[in-house]
Amino acid sequence: MIEKGLNNFFWGFLFISLNFRICGFDILPDVIGFILFAMAFSQLKEYSQHFSKASTLNIFTLILSIFSIYEVKNNNSGITFGILGPFSILVGLASLILTLYVIYNLFMGMKEMLNNHDKHMLAEEADDRWSQYKALTIASILAFIVIFIPVINILYVLGLFIFGIVFLVKTMQYFSSCKKSFSGYNY
Repeated sequence: MIEKGLNNFFWGFLFISLNFRICGFDILPDVIGFILFAMAFSQLKEYSQHFSKASTLNIFTLILSIFSIYEVKNNNSGITFGILGPFSILVGLASLILTLYVIYNLFMGMKEMLNNHDKHMLAEEADDRWSQYKALTIASILAFIVIFIPVINILYVLGLFIFGIVFLVKTMQYFSSCKKSFSGYNY
């Protein structure tokens, strides 16, 4: 059961982290990632109260992520709010806050579950993954300010892109390591 839950975290995290659009449609929609998270939280909630907390708010995040499946293509050089108009700003902020809370509880749940199974090295790494996710989120928000500073904006966005890729690869490796550490056990 633990292996299945960790596998769902792996694929769910991949879906919420990658954003590829074709003609405005997200071909790796976040909603699938949050569905996989819901399955994982259900499978693992007996191992940590953090998974139960995340499960509740993940439902709202899942609903909000439906609005990001399609985004209107912007042919002008202005701001496009999408199909929800200015209301999309509130939906985006709510989604950001809820996603932070879900990811925090995901990693803290991992930490608690791993510590309870004497996998302390992997448990400590959960703190690192959370800190890096939080830093990446803050850096992404700051990009909206830095984008107006010539030259620095290009370097900043490039650095953010590289940091995002490194973080995603390390997080996928982390979930794989956690899954391998439980293989062969009947929990």
